[in-house]
Amino acid sequence: MAADNATNNQAKINLVKKVYLTKVDLGSEHNRVTTPELQKIIRQFNKFDTNIRKQPDMEMECDMPIHHYYLGFGQAHPDNFHKTLQVKVTSPHTVRATFKQFEGHRVGADFTLKCTENRCLIDDFKMIGDQTSIKTDYKLVLRKQKCE
Repeated sequence: MAADNATNNQAKINLVKKVYLTKVDLGSEHNRVTTPELQKIIRQFNKFDTNIRKQPDMEMECDMPIHHYYLGFGQAHPDNFHKTLQVKVTSPHTVRATFKQFEGHRVGADFTLKCTENRCLIDDFKMIGDQTSIKTDYKLVLRKQKCE
């Protein structure tokens, strides 16, 4: 049982590391690391955002890039962030990834995972310290049909 738990935890850690180290495009509905529910929300948000950009009176599109606002990178990230990347399981369904930003302080994100048997997928994520997650933010935009 303990060996299975350790293997499961390592699979969770590897999934989140993949997001940071291989630059998986979480904004694509074709990624293979997010749940179908999250993919659907991302697809709906992207469609809404594309349509907003086409409006002649558009003041501003939904400026919510995933790697800036949800993964902890901000407007830029250090080229060597992977050297300080730390990923750990913080609860049965949550994995935290942190790395050192330019100023030396740690930033990162919490990932909520859904696991079945030997496969885990990302169901939601948010920057450490944020009250809301990508799922919450995108659903709010879709419900209100406007960016805030």
